[in-house]
Amino acid sequence: MNENRQKVAPVTDLLEYKIRVGEISNEGGHEIFHIALKNVEKVDQIVYILEMDLPEADTIAKVKQLV
Repeated sequence: MNENRQKVAPVTDLLEYKIRVGEISNEGGHEIFHIALKNVEKVDQIVYILEMDLPEADTIAKVKQLV
């Protein structure tokens, strides 16, 4: 499990920033984080989606479409 957390670190870092500046809610961030943790192989794609600067609902929907 700890190994997975290291692999999703790029997602975690970006989510921390987006939550801090108010682009994503805490709940939305947790939801995306758990998806990334369960689908470590998709971390790069999740980071790409987060960098698109979409509204929160669209970001979560796109991340959910990956799985």
